[in-house]
Amino acid sequence: MVASSQLRETSIDDAGLRIGDIIGFMRLHLLMVTGIPLVCVAIGVAVLLFSPPVYRSEVIILPVSDDEAGSQLARIAGQFGGLASLAGIEMPGASSTQGSLARLRSKEIVADFIARNSLMPVLFADDWNAEQKQWKDEPPTTEEAVKLFDEDIRTVFDDKDTGLVTLRIEWDDPAIASAWARSLVELANEDLRSKAIEEARASIAYLQNQLQTTTVVELKEAIYRLMESETRKIMLANVRPEYAFRVIDPARTPDVDDPVWPDAILLGVASLLVGIGLVLVIAVMRARQAPR
Repeated sequence: MVASSQLRETSIDDAGLRIGDIIGFMRLHLLMVTGIPLVCVAIGVAVLLFSPPVYRSEVIILPVSDDEAGSQLARIAGQFGGLASLAGIEMPGASSTQGSLARLRSKEIVADFIARNSLMPVLFADDWNAEQKQWKDEPPTTEEAVKLFDEDIRTVFDDKDTGLVTLRIEWDDPAIASAWARSLVELANEDLRSKAIEEARASIAYLQNQLQTTTVVELKEAIYRLMESETRKIMLANVRPEYAFRVIDPARTPDVDDPVWPDAILLGVASLLVGIGLVLVIAVMRARQAPR
């Protein structure tokens, strides 16, 4: 037992460090031991007081598709799939909902959103002279605005289990955060609805041309059914505002006293842990250098 204890002590001595050395150093430097954590906590308090608040607003949506039209088109495509493909007809379902989700996540829709709402002076308020209504220096580019919005403001989460999608907006104004969340979903629905109508009309025009060139009765019947489905798609797009995304839980304006950042508890705990960590690092370094 004694040999084992001596072995452990020797091993520690060989490493040039003993716990007793660390404790002894900390006893001799109580001012440093208490001062460093207090300084770190003070820095955390300063960050808490002077950091601009960030608010979070979320809207929960469900990607939707026309299942009835999809099943009808699938039956027709089983017989005349080549014709449907040539007409540019897309089957509603998993592929179309994933396409809608990709559109919601795209940088292109962000650029459109920024342009429609004239958000450049809002996104780069520090570089904008509000009185003269001009940029103080070189104006920021659209690419910079899209990158800022895509990386720091908008986040899209896709829950594979439930199929629900969460669009999150974080900004320093709670009312603007909720307004942007709602407007982005509305823009995505409007954009995808317009695209669907345009594609359906192009498909109908193609099918009408094919109808004039064929004499096969079965093929004509299939063309009529395809045209009927595309016409129905146009009708649904015109009467359904939530064309691609149905709002399950609308965006709410966050409480002005409840920002997600800065977080007082998180900053306090993190600052204290950093201070304690610095004290331990310094104590270990000094203990290694201390003569024995």
